[in-house]
Amino acid sequence: MPARGRRSLPLVASAQSLVGLVALRYRPRRPLLASVIVAWPLLLELLALAVYAPVWLVAASAFAAGAGIAIHLALWFTVFQREVPEHAQSRVSAYDALGSFVLIPLGMAVVGPVSAAIGIQETIWAAFAISLACQLAIVALPSVRGMRAPEPRPNLATG
Repeated sequence: MPARGRRSLPLVASAQSLVGLVALRYRPRRPLLASVIVAWPLLLELLALAVYAPVWLVAASAFAAGAGIAIHLALWFTVFQREVPEHAQSRVSAYDALGSFVLIPLGMAVVGPVSAAIGIQETIWAAFAISLACQLAIVALPSVRGMRAPEPRPNLATG
């Protein structure tokens, strides 16, 4: 790695850490809806790839996507722990992992033949369209839009 690249890594890591700090302080009134929406920069990353954007724009969209996922995960796991009964958390977590991680190899196995059949750019556009449709379907659910954070309790220690 060039010396310039090695020197910039701490700056990138610091910026990513700041995103984590923002995620800790962010307390939306509708945490499940916010969790979904903050992941939308992933769509921007696909869009940047689909339009052959300059490398700096792809990198910026990738950083925004990473930041969005960091905040998404903080909100998702907060909602998960608060809303899913303890006796069901293991089962719900297993389904979450199935959708989040186990299906990735299936997608990787399919994307090669699909891109060979229809083209790389067309495959990226298809991934964008499918991802957008899924995001909009999730936001359309009344239970996602309607879930509210509990009212903050007064801190009795500070009066």
